[in-house]
Amino acid sequence: MKITSFFVNLCSVFILLTLGSLLTIISFHLVALEDLTFAVRETYNSPWKLLQLGSFGLLMIVLGLAFAKTLIKATDGSVVVYESNNGQVRVAVETIHETLRKAMKKYTVLKQHKIKIAVDHQHVEVKIKITLWMGVDAADFVRLLQDELYNVLSKLLGEGSEIEVIVDVVGVVSPETELVAKE
Repeated sequence: MKITSFFVNLCSVFILLTLGSLLTIISFHLVALEDLTFAVRETYNSPWKLLQLGSFGLLMIVLGLAFAKTLIKATDGSVVVYESNNGQVRVAVETIHETLRKAMKKYTVLKQHKIKIAVDHQHVEVKIKITLWMGVDAADFVRLLQDELYNVLSKLLGEGSEIEVIVDVVGVVSPETELVAKE
């Protein structure tokens, strides 16, 4: 069903674009209608012109699809879909990323962090690499951060989503080391 729907939509777009271009050319009197019908008859009578026109048309279709692909971002793997009381809900990866960033903003012991999110239907895996300021118990802080981020994500994504939060401490930096590095 989806494949036939795709091809029906694709063909209808090409037909509408072709007819629209033809009508625009005629309305601006760029080419006379008699000249267009003569050119079409001449093309139908010559197999070489048909092959040439067909290959050029195929090239234009491929180029148009390639151009459309660059303009339209694919969102198949970058959306979490779940069922709620109000129906189907979609949450973008960008939304998850911003929510995690805002949740971590309140912790002053974080010097920097990098977030990577992997989505597979309803399974969300979040890998966070953090650098801490010195003087913090890293194991307790990692547990606290994982619990906090898990709670935030479960509120955002709903009950049916599988959420995995992995926090890795990449380094611990002291303020003195930071001052020496800047000089």
